[in-house]
Amino acid sequence: MKEKLEIAQRLRNFAEKFGGPAGLSRELKITPQQMNDYLSGRRMPGNKMQNKLRDLGCDIVWLMYGEIHLENELNYRALILRKARELIPEDFAINDFLRSEGITKLDQLKEFLNLEKIFADAAMVMREKIAKYKIKNKK
Repeated sequence: MKEKLEIAQRLRNFAEKFGGPAGLSRELKITPQQMNDYLSGRRMPGNKMQNKLRDLGCDIVWLMYGEIHLENELNYRALILRKARELIPEDFAINDFLRSEGITKLDQLKEFLNLEKIFADAAMVMREKIAKYKIKNKK
């Protein structure tokens, strides 16, 4: 329960950037009652809400865990891109790969590279690693 209340407090702090909870609820396009559910800890931000908050500039790692590992979302994305470049060899034939996957049109490429899903998966992996790290370091 303490964790939910801490997340709710961080969400209240973030809401101040929008003039308070009412301003943030307008930006998120949710009702004041839904916002109250988040601010009271009755409801936790799921992936969709986290994506909306991220789009407004909220550091999701900070919101959910109270830790700030990176200065902002742009640094987070740059880190992921840098890691991806390290994993893909220089001579990797991207066009050949895309054709082999049947991707020949921009719409197909957008679906294949669905960033929302990629970032949600990356966030899930990061949450799991942070949780394991916390457990390991409590001993």
